[in-house]
Amino acid sequence: MKKIRFSTVVLGLTAMSFQALAQTPEQDTRYQNGRALLDQKKYSLAMAEFLPLSNVASGNPRAAEASYLYAVAAVKANKILEAYNMLQQLTRTAPDWGNIEEAYYLLAKLDFDQQDYESAIRNLQVVESDFIKTDAQNLERSYLLSLGDKNRFKNLLQQFPDDKVLAKAYADKLVSGWYAPEDQGTLENIVRKFKLDTSVYNPEKMKAGGKKTEYNVAVLLPFSLNADAASKRKNQFAADLYAGMKLAQDSLLKNNVKLNVFSYEAGTDTTEVGKIFRLPELKTMDLVIGPVYKASAKQTAAFANTNHLNVINPLSEDLEVINGSPNLFMFESSVITRAQRAADFAYDNFPDKTAAIIFENVKDDTIFARAYSKQFELRGGKVKLFKKINTKKSPNVMAIYKNVDLKTFGHLLVVSDNLPAAVATVSQVQSQNPKLPVITKETWLEMPQLSIAQLDETELYFIYPKYADLKNASVRQFRRKFTSTYNVPPSHYAYAGFEMLFRYGSLLNAYGPDFETFLPQTNTVSGTLFPAFNHATGRDNQFVPILKLENKQLMLMNPVIK
Repeated sequence: MKKIRFSTVVLGLTAMSFQALAQTPEQDTRYQNGRALLDQKKYSLAMAEFLPLSNVASGNPRAAEASYLYAVAAVKANKILEAYNMLQQLTRTAPDWGNIEEAYYLLAKLDFDQQDYESAIRNLQVVESDFIKTDAQNLERSYLLSLGDKNRFKNLLQQFPDDKVLAKAYADKLVSGWYAPEDQGTLENIVRKFKLDTSVYNPEKMKAGGKKTEYNVAVLLPFSLNADAASKRKNQFAADLYAGMKLAQDSLLKNNVKLNVFSYEAGTDTTEVGKIFRLPELKTMDLVIGPVYKASAKQTAAFANTNHLNVINPLSEDLEVINGSPNLFMFESSVITRAQRAADFAYDNFPDKTAAIIFENVKDDTIFARAYSKQFELRGGKVKLFKKINTKKSPNVMAIYKNVDLKTFGHLLVVSDNLPAAVATVSQVQSQNPKLPVITKETWLEMPQLSIAQLDETELYFIYPKYADLKNASVRQFRRKFTSTYNVPPSHYAYAGFEMLFRYGSLLNAYGPDFETFLPQTNTVSGTLFPAFNHATGRDNQFVPILKLENKQLMLMNPVIK
């Protein structure tokens, strides 16, 4: 997918920017400062310079340009509301500005991100100039191809019957697995109206393409249906996962994707799990989800390899459960992948390419620290401090920082879930170098001893693999549906269960049971409840959300850009 290149869009204004416009010295200074700060990626400061120049009534000849550059800076700073409001003001007050199409283009991108496809397409209809038309079409297509709701696609076609990009995207969706007999008339109309290749968009070819009208999915979880109350409470996660999956099954059915879901009791007893894998019916499945425990990993790999059947581990963060099998996948990202993606983020976003790493003396944190250090140095960075701590034995973490000058590092990584490490780090950063970027775990957000104000005031970045944005419309809808169905709010496992079955059910629908052969051709795709997924280059999820508090609100710092 084509990325939106804000730098290219901004550079497109350069010729106009250096015209001899009648600005006051103060206005010119602000403008030049804003451009310099934008180039330096100091987006909030750039916004502060451009804002006074953006009022058209002020008579500033660069008001429209300043408004646009303010919006670009706001988007890069993840201040989406500010960007949206400024772009709305710009299109309203300066409709004849020479680069107004770029403002509509950026507005469309923001609308697509909020899943407001109708507004996005309306904004793109303004874009007609050759220099940006192709980018606009690629933008629209990339977002439409990630839309998994067939009924919504139909509604968009009704609203925008002359939109060729929309029509072709829908035809491509039909080819990829959405096609049903009742779609024949619609497809033929699209092919005829937009002169598409009849050999590609052929209903008879689709019927014989090896896809199924429905798919069978086995779910192997420790339901503990016959266990005592204590065991049931311990394994409540399994019930929550399954409850989320059932809602995903309903949602997929509304999109004409039929999954038959069969549940099996699979706990810690490897003998019992082996019996399940030997059931003849299990070999007829199109997908298996589970079991969850590492003790069954070898059995699971043997089953997947022997039967060439894709199996998903729903909870593990350990790459060892995959056992090198091309048919085994992890729904979650692994500890190693999280470390690598966090290191990539640091290298790409922090100007000073030096790091200090402090980590707990426990297995996963040690693995994380080593993988992070290796990836950061592979990218060209330098790790100047690599220090192991044990806060359970020696809770005085302040001693670690006693002879450490935090002004000498480009950023700090602290891999610890423990309160002493969190408190000591925040205290030392605030006193020594408040602007030092710190990457750590999302568990720090749950420590009542650290106030939101403290976390907001420092440059803390949180690795948050299980993040779901409660402001997202799809998340809100899921919460309402889950609560009304089960009379309890959803846990994280319920979110995961829904996302898991919806994600892999969509893959089955798009590619069939052998979807693993198509994954290397895919890109990072937005999730329904979670930010994104990428299995193109690995068997675990390669997308790792990284968040930061901005004005006491969590903001995703590495959103999916298509």
